[in-house]
Amino acid sequence: MRFVPVDAILSGSILGRNIYTDNREPEFKAGREIDEEMVRRFQLEGYLGCYVEDDFSKNVKFPYFVSEKTFVQALLAVKSAKPEKILKVARLIYDELAAKKEEERIISEFDIRSLRTYTLHHNVSVGMICAAIGFKMRMEADDVKNLIAAGLSHDLGKNLISASILCKKGQLSDEEYQEIMTHPEKSVEVLRENGEMNAFIYQAIALHHENENGSGYPFGKRDREIPLAAKIIHVADVYDALTSHRPYQRAYAPKDAIAYLKSGAEILFSKKVVGALEEILSPFFVGTTVHLSNGEYGLVIGMTPILKRPIVHMLGSGKTVNLARDPAYENILITNSCIMPVDYKGNVEKLNEDRNPAHRRKKVLVVDDMGVSRLQAQHALEEEYEVVLASSGIEALNLVRTSGYPDLILADIDMPGMDGIEMIQKMKAHGMRDVPIIFLSGISGKETIMRGYQVGMSDYLLKPSSPIYVRERVAVALGLRRDNV
Repeated sequence: MRFVPVDAILSGSILGRNIYTDNREPEFKAGREIDEEMVRRFQLEGYLGCYVEDDFSKNVKFPYFVSEKTFVQALLAVKSAKPEKILKVARLIYDELAAKKEEERIISEFDIRSLRTYTLHHNVSVGMICAAIGFKMRMEADDVKNLIAAGLSHDLGKNLISASILCKKGQLSDEEYQEIMTHPEKSVEVLRENGEMNAFIYQAIALHHENENGSGYPFGKRDREIPLAAKIIHVADVYDALTSHRPYQRAYAPKDAIAYLKSGAEILFSKKVVGALEEILSPFFVGTTVHLSNGEYGLVIGMTPILKRPIVHMLGSGKTVNLARDPAYENILITNSCIMPVDYKGNVEKLNEDRNPAHRRKKVLVVDDMGVSRLQAQHALEEEYEVVLASSGIEALNLVRTSGYPDLILADIDMPGMDGIEMIQKMKAHGMRDVPIIFLSGISGKETIMRGYQVGMSDYLLKPSSPIYVRERVAVALGLRRDNV
């Protein structure tokens, strides 16, 4: 069995795994031939792809995280929104995983879902990811069970929010964003109306959008004020959202979603939780096609203790290689998988067309005294934006005096002569208004970050940040993509 992205599914293929929507019986049964109508449905309904059976992949042993029966029970329990059913299936998931060896509690499969049932499947997937992280972090048994229940329930409140808001393409209005931000509270309300859960679960759900630096919602809590369970749900929630097709954003590859989370660690996410996720999540899922740095293509057919070095069956030679052990492949890397990174250029240009009849590319001013940092930022952004570089605050001030203000400023803080915060203060004193400011710095002290907020920064990124994280945060600050809410 192997995974095929939606754009590459061919009629005549044999479906390898049941696909469920929100019922006990599968919407599409394994073993059936995929016809053209089915391919069209997959494309129109926003499926990421599907698993197929063929001669090449017949020896792939699929590593189910939990049994299909348990997965279906979880779907039905979450759909019911009844606490007793959710608690029951949380215990079932716990018992199933507790019976496995630690190395078997690895997530290496895609949940095949449509846009219509996105929230239901998202809740279930987040519950599963929370379970794996809870075991990895050696949490107490009762805490893991409660964590699973909270993960399964964390977005129930979104069922009370208009689909026109949830599925809106493009930036949300202030009113719409405020409505979205009520969903943790609404999730707790749904559970209380249908039964009873404990304070551990309610608190984890209510606070799962709080950020480490205090910039989250609903209370702006930070660091130690946020319970561990809420931090785990936050990471699991964002990971699953990033790796799923949504109306306003295409899916990330698992490895790119991990890179995003790692870059946001200690700012948005708990570093320990992100580290635990990385240890229970395969960046290259079993059944996916991968491209190696030596030019070969292969199919991932199994995992090794080193998750980044799976067992790969080569498409050309037909040989099977354990990348963790084969000395001939010691320096060979997997450069990409069949789930490609987000098409940033296409998405951003389309959104720019929607907002700007002149099709003008947004201008980003990058200010950093380190040449390497400037070039890294330029490389991350130049396909989507007009990037202007400045090596100091003084040079940046001269540029805006002669060329006008950019659409966004990405600046270091610690620079000789004039630091980034003083530079922004001077620009504002000379009339700069409504320009998003992102500081990208190696300084993570609370006092420095607070100074940034005092001059109106939109976001704060820690060096080194991955290109994918920089692109995403810039797009969010410019309103070209929605933040993960």
